[in-house]
Amino acid sequence: MHLPASLSPVKASIIGLLSMLGLGSCTVINGGLSSYTHKPWRMENPLVAVFDKVDRDGIKICKQVAQLGIVEFDDQGQLWRDNYRDRNAKTPGRSELAVVLEALKQRTKKGPVQLVIFVHGWNNNASNLQKGNLNSFQEMLKSVAKVHPNPFGVFISWRGMAMSFPTLIDIYNREASALKIGQLEASAAIQALCSTAKHGQPESRVIAVGHSLGGVILLRAVAQPLATQIAKASVEQSDSDSVIPMADTVVLVNPADTAVHASQMVRVMQDYQVQYKRNGRDAPLLVSLTSKGDWATGWLYSGATWISRHVLGSFMTSSSGATSTKAQEDATVTSVGWHTSIHSHELNEAKGIAPLPLPDPLRRGVVQTESERADYLMSQNFKPSKPNEKTLAVWLDPTLRRKQVSSGPLKAYNLELLNNPNNNTPYWIFRVPKFVVYNHTDIWNSNFIGLLTAIHNASREPKPSISKPIPRPTSPLPAIKMGLLHASPPQ
Repeated sequence: MHLPASLSPVKASIIGLLSMLGLGSCTVINGGLSSYTHKPWRMENPLVAVFDKVDRDGIKICKQVAQLGIVEFDDQGQLWRDNYRDRNAKTPGRSELAVVLEALKQRTKKGPVQLVIFVHGWNNNASNLQKGNLNSFQEMLKSVAKVHPNPFGVFISWRGMAMSFPTLIDIYNREASALKIGQLEASAAIQALCSTAKHGQPESRVIAVGHSLGGVILLRAVAQPLATQIAKASVEQSDSDSVIPMADTVVLVNPADTAVHASQMVRVMQDYQVQYKRNGRDAPLLVSLTSKGDWATGWLYSGATWISRHVLGSFMTSSSGATSTKAQEDATVTSVGWHTSIHSHELNEAKGIAPLPLPDPLRRGVVQTESERADYLMSQNFKPSKPNEKTLAVWLDPTLRRKQVSSGPLKAYNLELLNNPNNNTPYWIFRVPKFVVYNHTDIWNSNFIGLLTAIHNASREPKPSISKPIPRPTSPLPAIKMGLLHASPPQ
């Protein structure tokens, strides 16, 4: 056996060492440390008020601008419940989800909500509000509050950090948990959240984002119901609005997933000739984007999955099993972000369009904070595309660097449809430059928020132009039209 030719001896040695350590760590992770790390962190208070400083009559004051709910799952894919300390409990107990759903229901009484669901990835959990993905998610909700009067965030959490500190030796163990979590209870939980947001408020909008192994969880939670809807639509041949995906926008960021599942979803959409449109333009049912700087799902992931399949396959890992085609074989050892044969789009700089002029504060030399930069990018990408447009226009800051505040002008980019017969479906798969997502762990930077805004708002009904640099609407935003999903029986 030989490792892939693209791997250098040094990289191969690193992969081999990590794989052996990963196997050896399983006993420790599932044994002695479980009592400390395998537990819910927010059971006593799964609701968090998100505060930000707002300008009122020239005075900065703290005001609650959003609400955040936290829903946690155990390693077997079940919701944690308030009687979790009793291993012999006779009753189901009450879950964090029940508390969050009630809060969301009360929030919808104020009007349409912008629900943002985020499933975190590897080496993260809900233990600390001031660190990691949980902290950056709260900062993002502050920016959403600038363009939507009623934001509600849900942080779907799991034991992404198996030990009490970040580690690289538990990849197989955490992948196994992610695969179990993205099943029945997670699927039902996400559906319940989406349905609650829109119950009695059809103008509510829902974004669901999954990062790294969180992308594995999210994809499996939404893909199975979506495939069922597609098959049902192909038989009923209905043009009504009755076929509605769970969320308006589903985005997977640097998904730590082989291309097998994505390839199957693309094949289902092709077999049933799926087309999906909103406001007269093509819209995505699923979006998967990967950073060109994400070496973790590149050569490292390919090497680890190759070992998992060819060396550890006899232990029935998730990569084991025979393949029937060369393309299928390649998909088993390549992450979706690097399996270019099923990529559908490419992000390119638009030609002949002048950079966006800087707002007045920047012209005076005032450097924006990362939060202010995110606000600015959201405002500029908060514009619907015209019907029948095939290219999605987005404003981005190519000078943005990891953990740095940028003041450069915005440039126009186009998310262009490729002429790829292997994927001409509403499952958009593409890679992005490092200034959009710097590496594997980067999430919720201002450029990513701007791109997500453009994707989410592309199919909104046109509205009058916004005169202020950062819109602060006094009334709910125009609704995204319910998409029409067309499908036909496979040939």
